[in-house]
Amino acid sequence: MQQSEESSNPSRSQARSRSYYLRHQEELKHKNREYHALNKDKVLAYRAANRDKRKEYQRQWHLKHKEHEAAYAKQRRLLFPEKTRLISRRSQEKRKEAARAAMKIWRQSHTEELRENLVRWREANKEHIRDYALAYRARPENKERHALNQRRRKALLRSLPATLTFAEWKEIKAAYDYCCAYCGEKPEVLSMDHVIPVSRGGGTTKDNIVPACLPCNRQKNAGTRALMRVVGGNEGR
Repeated sequence: MQQSEESSNPSRSQARSRSYYLRHQEELKHKNREYHALNKDKVLAYRAANRDKRKEYQRQWHLKHKEHEAAYAKQRRLLFPEKTRLISRRSQEKRKEAARAAMKIWRQSHTEELRENLVRWREANKEHIRDYALAYRARPENKERHALNQRRRKALLRSLPATLTFAEWKEIKAAYDYCCAYCGEKPEVLSMDHVIPVSRGGGTTKDNIVPACLPCNRQKNAGTRALMRVVGGNEGR
């Protein structure tokens, strides 16, 4: 009689099951862990054979208990803020890595399509590209960056070493207190000058570049006298 009443009233049966679970929660968890430890292969085989069924069950459960999950998540964030932030950060990193890997695979399989799209976009946006490039090069810092890239390109074409980076160029200017290595003046614009000229095999490297004002850079010859003055300036500093 009691069994028929419970079958006709599922909410009452669920309440009783819930009450029993709460009273014996630790005991049931312990038994569950023991069973999984003793029947690991059997459990894994069952999960593999019923993967789709379990996914659908979990999806339906989450849809049915949205409010309960939201309240539980909010409570966990309040009780364990540091742990919650750590879990969230790890989850974001995993998603980023997965997205990067998927994008890399997609790009590799759509190389021709991407190249054609890029060509079409450049053809349709020539004026925008030109205006952006002019505005970019007009900035003082980008002028120096562009000049460095041009020097490195020319050095590479001549098979000369070209390892100077923009960060190293900034360090060189700071080492000279933003003054010209020849006259000692502090101009608004400093240019890169090769201690050993490119015509004599000097590369665009950190130990072969000094800052120079534009007049000194234009007037400097590729002779030994200019080289000695720079070396002397370095030693004096």
